[in-house]
Amino acid sequence: MAYIRATKFEGPQWILQERLSSAQMNHVEDGLIHAIDGYGGGTYSPTSQLIIGGPFATHFLSGLSVTGDEGISGSLTVGNNILVDGDLAVMGDVGIVGTATVNHLVANDATVAAFLGTTGFTGDVQFNGDEAHLGTVGFGGTVNIDDDLVFENSGKMVRRVTIGTNSDSTYGVNASDIVKININANRIYTVSESGAVNGASIIFYFENNLTNYARCTIKNAAAASITVLAPNSTVTTTANAEIFPNWCELLRVGGAWELFRVGFGGQVNA
Repeated sequence: MAYIRATKFEGPQWILQERLSSAQMNHVEDGLIHAIDGYGGGTYSPTSQLIIGGPFATHFLSGLSVTGDEGISGSLTVGNNILVDGDLAVMGDVGIVGTATVNHLVANDATVAAFLGTTGFTGDVQFNGDEAHLGTVGFGGTVNIDDDLVFENSGKMVRRVTIGTNSDSTYGVNASDIVKININANRIYTVSESGAVNGASIIFYFENNLTNYARCTIKNAAAASITVLAPNSTVTTTANAEIFPNWCELLRVGGAWELFRVGFGGQVNA
């Protein structure tokens, strides 16, 4: 690592009453022009990689904003918000008190990632060590979990419930996990392709004890019928005395939506 200093032509140190040449002063001034102002701040464009090393962790007591990729071989502590427009790779512990917005985060083996504020990930996230989230966590990309996912205290999985409209409508897993059918005449609910990946599922259901005889036909994006649902409080029959279920779950398999299971009230018929 190079530190800025005046060139000493003779001897290891400056001595009392030694003359300072104009060339040495120009050298110091040129170096100060390219130095980082640790008090006044500013905008800098290094011509090569800037590496902060040593045995100590990196601490930012207010906030940290990085427009490129950030690589830290030790620990990272940020007392306020952190914003990284590129990738963030930390080999040690990560502690962020404020809001963290990162496009791609990799926390390597035996590290601890602690987020005390709001955390937003717009890309892939990979944790190979422990992580603690005490605030809100938002994932905009893929999250891979290679171990158990355990909820503690009041932790829970909250599903997205959508109240359907009294019209032919389209719903998808990009916005809904459960769709409550809300119709008073025969309607068509279409399950869209938006956000559909193999293994995804979506539930459509009628509220119990409805007094109307409306039916809801569930179709795929190609307008092919998957199943027909009707309220549980009525025995809705056709000329062939067919009874319709009041809820169903669709499962994405092989790039298509399939009828996974249906239910008649509290009874589930797979």
